[in-house]
Amino acid sequence: MQRIEKLKREKGLFYVDNVIDIFYLTGKKVSEGVLLIFPQETLFFVDSRYIDACKLLKGVKVLLNEGGALDAFLKTLPPCTLFVDGKTLSFNRYKQLQEIMKGSTFTVSTEIEKMRAIKDRSEIEKMKQAGALNYQGFQHVVASLKEGMTEKEAAWEYEKYCKEKGGESLSFEPIIAFGGNSAYPHYRSQHIPLKKGMNVLIDCGITLDSYTSDMTRTLFFGKEENPEGYKEWKYVHDIVQESYNQAVAHIKLGVCFHTLDEKVQSMAKENHLEGYLRHSLGHGLGLQVHEWPRISYRVKDIPIEEGMVFTIEPGLYKEGFFGVRFENTLLMTEKGVINITKM
Repeated sequence: MQRIEKLKREKGLFYVDNVIDIFYLTGKKVSEGVLLIFPQETLFFVDSRYIDACKLLKGVKVLLNEGGALDAFLKTLPPCTLFVDGKTLSFNRYKQLQEIMKGSTFTVSTEIEKMRAIKDRSEIEKMKQAGALNYQGFQHVVASLKEGMTEKEAAWEYEKYCKEKGGESLSFEPIIAFGGNSAYPHYRSQHIPLKKGMNVLIDCGITLDSYTSDMTRTLFFGKEENPEGYKEWKYVHDIVQESYNQAVAHIKLGVCFHTLDEKVQSMAKENHLEGYLRHSLGHGLGLQVHEWPRISYRVKDIPIEEGMVFTIEPGLYKEGFFGVRFENTLLMTEKGVINITKM
């Protein structure tokens, strides 16, 4: 329970109702529940579905939340400082807590999301394994591609392969886009058949042992059928690849993330392609596929720290023609950055 200990304050109460944060702090998966972290003790309110399993936790007092037990308990507390996650606490629940805990002060905390950004050895090993399975699934899809196969069929090939190999769930719906559909960064695969001379974008991720993976590759299917299209695609693909290389070369401990995206933005402008940019450069990932921090020139002064796992995914998109994106998952270590996409 070392993670919970880091959240204890000399005064005040940490209120945690985000089930992913609860899993991170306790190792228990629940569909709903509330952790109350006091300076001297931690209470965990759950319903009858989880009470027996959660009672096995050490250092946490587990209480049954039925008949409004949680709110009844909160009403007994004197006014205090209540630390909450402003991103996940609903407005409705916030108003309820204001009424229940009259006189208390609400303070927005980002401490848990920042804790989650620094992975320990166990988390890193799980993410490496998830990355390895994800890459195998990607290779399987590429080997399966054939003329007439639809985007949805390709996405199913990926999902079926990964789950048969032990994957728990998809980190997100695979984005497999043929031809002009790849110009939409968060496209949803449809019943569009593959033809020779099309570019293919594959963005996929599988969850293994609760931890996510994420990667993207773009390839050209049958360049001999569309040499001019391939030529333009190759030109943009090379720029995206070089943007990725330049961003990764700039990664060092203490460097701020926004400077990586600034390099990619500058390279796009140098090649008169700034109008093809559609999204930020990357994001953290772990228990969720999109975690703090967001890697963008708009988000300033977040330094790269040891133990962070994040994506770098430059992309350029020409509406109606194609999208090209290249993405790997990276781990920051004391000795430098490591690509864990293929490991």
